Amino acid sequence: MKDFYTDISKLKSVLRRGWLFRDFKIDRIESDAEHTYSMLMLAFYFFCKNKLKNLDFIKIMKMILCHDLGEIEIGDITPFDNYDIKLKHSQEQNAIRTIFEKYKLSELLSIWQEYNERKTPESKFVKFIDNLDYLCQANCYKKDNAKQFKTLYEECSKKHPEIIEVFNEDL
Repeated sequence: MKDFYTDISKLKSVLRRGWLFRDFKIDRIESDAEHTYSMLMLAFYFFCKNKLKNLDFIKIMKMILCHDLGEIEIGDITPFDNYDIKLKHSQEQNAIRTIFEKYKLSELLSIWQEYNERKTPESKFVKFIDNLDYLCQANCYKKDNAKQFKTLYEECSKKHPEIIEVFNEDL
């Protein structure tokens, strides 16, 4: 158990580098572990508001928990890195497989793959929460980064109007 905790807690040290590429001026950048926690809380919020009708809440929680675990080994590779997405996915899958096999959690590999394929309602919802968390975190950084937030908000409005709609709702 101690080794498992040591391995998964490495996610606390993986910083979300997209904020640097977007030139956000912040004292301390969030880690992947903090991002995962925020996603869990957002999903929980939607669950409590009865917004997850016909979705498997436990599967959603599992997807969120493991969606970025591969970054323990490969780091936070962002779209700004101009990195081969197939190579990234392959490296991440190998890292995930190693972790899950080491601790006999192989059944979670299929949950991780389901998330990455984005074909099921649960995987689409988790990706929605991933993007919503990004916008919500940017809003937290907005005080000293109004221009950067405005740019991100406008990009999100064009690419993901459904996220903007939920972001602006008072649920």
